[in-house]
Amino acid sequence: MKELLSEATIRSFLTAARTHSMTRAAQQLFLSQQAVSKHLARLEQDLDCTLFYRERGNLRMTEAGELYYRAFAQAEAVLEETRGEVARRALDRSTDLVIAHIELLDTYRVFKNFYRDFQREYPEIRITYKSSTDRELLTWLMEDKADLAFLFEKETTGRPELEYV
Repeated sequence: MKELLSEATIRSFLTAARTHSMTRAAQQLFLSQQAVSKHLARLEQDLDCTLFYRERGNLRMTEAGELYYRAFAQAEAVLEETRGEVARRALDRSTDLVIAHIELLDTYRVFKNFYRDFQREYPEIRITYKSSTDRELLTWLMEDKADLAFLFEKETTGRPELEYV
């Protein structure tokens, strides 16, 4: 039984086809030229055909190579699109809500009823509470390490990228 084609092997093939060179393909893929050459030899063996004419530092695709290039390029595009969609969905399903507050203010106690009602309405969301100084809270907001922060208004003045009440 033949092995499944590896993504690395297919990527070597596509890059070699695009650059017309094993050397340039190896450079772009951060691999040795020998590794790319082995990938191509393995692919040709697995597919039972010749994919390239090798001419003094230049690779030219055979008819079979062109057919496989189209198929693998489409698969590559679908794979990249799928990876993007998976990443977007993972972001959409973020289940953590990070609430930050200044050290002197225990927001959990102050807003206990609000938080309880929120948790009842959205049980899939986990709330995490963090406390620190105003300056650090501001940094957390700017670096997306907190979704909501309770701090003094003077810290947000002159920062139009932050919404505040």
